[in-house]
Amino acid sequence: MDLSQVQLESDSSTAVIWLQGRRCFPWQLMRDRHEIQFLLSGLSAWQVSHSYRESNQAADLLASLRTTPGETVLQSAQFGEDLKSILAKDAAGQIFTRLVAK
Repeated sequence: MDLSQVQLESDSSTAVIWLQGRRCFPWQLMRDRHEIQFLLSGLSAWQVSHSYRESNQAADLLASLRTTPGETVLQSAQFGEDLKSILAKDAAGQIFTRLVAK
């Protein structure tokens, strides 16, 4: 897959602000920031925005999975039926409604 234009979404508004350069990055994360900037420099266009985790069912599901420390890479062939269903509904433009009990 050749990606040249990417839309990044994060449920961390702080991370979005850092990546947009609107606030100084903490020095403890400088190595990570340089790696992200290196990856983004290979793209012809990219944009980062804040998105509430609950409004993105696929991200919410992936974030809830128990993983071991370190990087986790999933190939589409490894997606579970629940994630495939969420992605199909998202691609079809189905609106996700979340009910919150008070």
